[in-house]
Amino acid sequence: LLMVWGLKPSPREMSRPGRIIAGALTTFLSMFVGASGPMVASVVYRNGYNKMTHTSTFANCMTFQHSLKAVVFTMVGFSFWQWLPLVVAMIVSGAIGTWLGLKLLNRIPADKFKLAFKLILSVLAVRLLYQGIMNL
Repeated sequence: LLMVWGLKPSPREMSRPGRIIAGALTTFLSMFVGASGPMVASVVYRNGYNKMTHTSTFANCMTFQHSLKAVVFTMVGFSFWQWLPLVVAMIVSGAIGTWLGLKLLNRIPADKFKLAFKLILSVLAVRLLYQGIMNL
């Protein structure tokens, strides 16, 4: 919440070491909060990218993070085969959501995108905080 609504330094792209540290930190934190998407989105948001660059950067970060998790789960012996129908359904629904989201992204003005993004991210952050507190 602080990264989205708090004081923001002048927009500038994060350095390579900064991106590596942020990626490692959000990946580590995802072990405890379960969903790293809102954390990654807030880190990417701080760069001050336009809506298309922000969305594509965030999508690439999440693809990389989820791919790493799939590799690790495979290495520790998780069997994806019994879950194959669900995995396929998730991939198909993700592709449809991406297609619809891109259509919406192209239609929405940048200022409305920024506000909607901040509101949605805030709702997700509050939900994660609530879940974390309730599971103590």
